[in-house]
Amino acid sequence: MPRLLPTAVLLLAGLVGAETGDRLHEQIDLLGRDFIVHEIPAPVLERPAEWINRRDGDYHYLYTAGDDHGRKEQVETHHDLPAQPGVWQRMIGESLVEWFEVQNGAGIRFFGETDRHHGFEVRLAPGVTIPPGIAPGAVWGSESAITAARLDSPGRTAYEGRLQTTNRYVGAYRVKVPAGEFEAVLIEQQLSFVIGALQADDVRHLFYARGAGVVAEVEGLRASALIVIRVKEKSAKVLTKIAAH
Repeated sequence: MPRLLPTAVLLLAGLVGAETGDRLHEQIDLLGRDFIVHEIPAPVLERPAEWINRRDGDYHYLYTAGDDHGRKEQVETHHDLPAQPGVWQRMIGESLVEWFEVQNGAGIRFFGETDRHHGFEVRLAPGVTIPPGIAPGAVWGSESAITAARLDSPGRTAYEGRLQTTNRYVGAYRVKVPAGEFEAVLIEQQLSFVIGALQADDVRHLFYARGAGVVAEVEGLRASALIVIRVKEKSAKVLTKIAAH
């Protein structure tokens, strides 16, 4: 599950209402006119952990809209943590680390991040999940407490807040990115959060492929991390190179 914050005619007509459909078309168009190859039957996600790639290594992405602090390419590095069974981390760029947990060998929970650039450790309780057994069209949500501590003062809370998420399993599509063609499921996330004096909302669209993880992502609110908003703008990125086996 990619970062919480920040921000080809599509074959999705009829799957969602007009307002949601318009927003979805606008978001997905940022990935390129040839991104969607065709719609495919959407499976029940019995084990979402199989779609969130935990393989160690580097994953390369290219921004098709927006950028990462002026860079058009981004490298994400995945690490399994043997000392904490079921826990793994994803380093985005050089300074942001996201923390995930596999639940009961099937579901996925995103529970925090380390922002080394701005010097914060952020934790979510209980966190954002993709539960096992979700079917196409399923909607699920959560509310989490946010606590943020400065890295130079561990254990001392600097900020507190709340995060509300609403997730929807939109469907499945064959997609084409520089790393190849994949059969991917599309998850929409709507996020609303309050941290200190900051209030913001975001809508994100994530394409997950079994064995590859996130092959494409669109977000509406750009942010350096959970508590540091950089600029409000849409961004989109596609996978260009997957970690070797």
